[in-house]
Amino acid sequence: FRRVLFRSCGSGLFCETTANQGASVMGLDASSAMLDLARRRTPRASFFEGEMEELPFVEKTFDVVTALNALQHVSSPLQALVEARRVLKPGGKLVIAAWARPEKCEVSKYFLALDELLPVAASHTPAAFSFSADGMMARLAARAGFAKLIETEAVSIWDYADEETALRGLVSFGAAIRA
Repeated sequence: FRRVLFRSCGSGLFCETTANQGASVMGLDASSAMLDLARRRTPRASFFEGEMEELPFVEKTFDVVTALNALQHVSSPLQALVEARRVLKPGGKLVIAAWARPEKCEVSKYFLALDELLPVAASHTPAAFSFSADGMMARLAARAGFAKLIETEAVSIWDYADEETALRGLVSFGAAIRA
């Protein structure tokens, strides 16, 4: 079995999918409310409250560490990647997902709509696109000590069973909750 750490695991959807494939899964999130959802969704995984920049795990623990649309939410993305490297086993894999540039990403319209609802003092959702510039993620990964980054684009289709499920998903993260 592979040991996988989902950082900023949210409600645990990817934790559930990965655990169902036989992996040993741990999730970390800064939100206790999200962790409660993740624990209900994936009871056989272990979940911890904390920040990506200070992982509560010993070094060389995981085969895979993720940061799925999460680096834009931390105060130091570089430190978050350094911590990922620390807890990865030799030969382990870091999996990062970041939104494409706004003009290539239909979800940017959703984020712009959220911005109109956010209080002025709140951080704005354009931060979601902080890592979408060409080569930006590769440079950051190299600064954190990763030797190789394979970049690819993936299509992500948001398909929901019904309106209630869609709304629950669309309003379940930080900026949407604040809006």
